[in-house]
Amino acid sequence: MFAVAWPESPASADTFTFWRALHGHARDRWIARLRSATLIPWRAADGRELLFTEWRGNEVSLLTARADYDPVLVQQLLNAFDTYWVRCREICGDTPPPDPVKGVLVGHRVIIAEITAPEDSRETRTPPPVTSAAGVARVSIGTDVIEDLLRRFRANERAAHAPLGDRLPQPIARSFVFFHAELGAATPRDFTPLADALAYLLAGQACDSLQWSMPPDPRPLESLLERYEQDPAANYRGCLQNEEGHLDADPEALWTAMLLRLRHASARQDFVAKLWRTLTECPSTDDPFTGVGNIVVAVSAAARSDQSATMRAWKFPIDEATAERVRQALAPNKLDVTPRQ
Repeated sequence: MFAVAWPESPASADTFTFWRALHGHARDRWIARLRSATLIPWRAADGRELLFTEWRGNEVSLLTARADYDPVLVQQLLNAFDTYWVRCREICGDTPPPDPVKGVLVGHRVIIAEITAPEDSRETRTPPPVTSAAGVARVSIGTDVIEDLLRRFRANERAAHAPLGDRLPQPIARSFVFFHAELGAATPRDFTPLADALAYLLAGQACDSLQWSMPPDPRPLESLLERYEQDPAANYRGCLQNEEGHLDADPEALWTAMLLRLRHASARQDFVAKLWRTLTECPSTDDPFTGVGNIVVAVSAAARSDQSATMRAWKFPIDEATAERVRQALAPNKLDVTPRQ
């Protein structure tokens, strides 16, 4: 319920005044839905206690230090957030991460929170009434990114083909990568390079399906992968598992190049969606060989063909147990990704 009185009818008021009042009433109701009247308590990574304004979309809430942004521009930004979030979720099979409460406000909206510098923050010395604690942000973005996007919407610059700009699609997609238990054992030092490569793959698929553009990748990914393939001294354990990279290719570049080549070679529009669905069915493991097996099984299922030979060329240690899992996963009308005892 909104405490906004309805305007008088034309029978008792000037027609122009009536319609102006009606417009004002509708705008007040819209802003009340868009911008929370109470501030949201927030704990920054450095321990500061902050109060943020919540801007509410259908799927995403944006938390900002400022409450005076142009609501029309914020609404356009939230529409883009909503559209992109839903598309990523559709590609991933409408399956949320294992902890669906993490990063969700009342109303089940996902949190995207502003990162504020200490001197720009509003500390909660005397906090006003609040609704609830916000939880954990799925994505954190700088003030400069928010303000740049809003400026672009105001100028209608690139709003049609890149409404989230160049930097945001991959970090948002990263929040859909929750396979540490399934794949982390394959890269035990740090899951981040592989996770970031998966996020890049998902972001590209989501933007392509929305007909949004992504900036060209400046990395010579194909040539980096070719040099890794052709180097007899290169090996999976050093370059990928221990994250040493290869020559001037860091591990993320190698993982990204591999995933992109597999997707392109498969010529399947549903490669990314199938990859995500298969990974969710792979077993959690702390065994490196099972972790590697999960990767090989998932990309084979996504490509609908055995990718063991390709992965061996990329120095993956593939044993007979993994090969059997791939055969089982590709069996007609069956997808069994669990390793056999």
